[in-house]
Amino acid sequence: MNQALNQRDMFFKWLYYAGATLLLVLVQSLVLNRICVWGVHPFLPPLIAAITAMLEGPGEGAAFAGVFGLLCDLTMPGIIPCFYTLAFLAAALLAAVIAKRFLSQGFLCAVLCAGLSLLVTDLLHTLLLTFRQGVELTAALSPTARDKGGRPRGLWCCRRWCICCCAAYTTVS
Repeated sequence: MNQALNQRDMFFKWLYYAGATLLLVLVQSLVLNRICVWGVHPFLPPLIAAITAMLEGPGEGAAFAGVFGLLCDLTMPGIIPCFYTLAFLAAALLAAVIAKRFLSQGFLCAVLCAGLSLLVTDLLHTLLLTFRQGVELTAALSPTARDKGGRPRGLWCCRRWCICCCAAYTTVS
């Protein structure tokens, strides 16, 4: 009897995670893609993977991040095949280790994990763009770097951090 209750609770927990993820992805695609703050569109998917890994631990968090990254790779354009899968897995494992070893789960841990997930995703994106387009690494890591069209192409972490702190708070609470 107790085992069936635990399986039912586990089913509903992951059903709630799937519903929250779907809601945040809809907000991302319908609302946040149309908002531009300091030349950057807010991007929530790394936060979703990191916060889930923070709450669930390295095993289940990495599995969620892998599946979610694969779905993002299938539905959104990336710089390389499986970019989101690799970036979300790295962000989720980092968030799970921080939540398990260094900080207790809570708001501070969620904000730190959210910021680090954006940092990992943007660093990986910047490194891949640098190596694919032959750009100097110091220029690519500059927060003010722009491409030939005038669009920001540098490391967006400092700007995304400011934009997504509210998103991390909303995801946790």
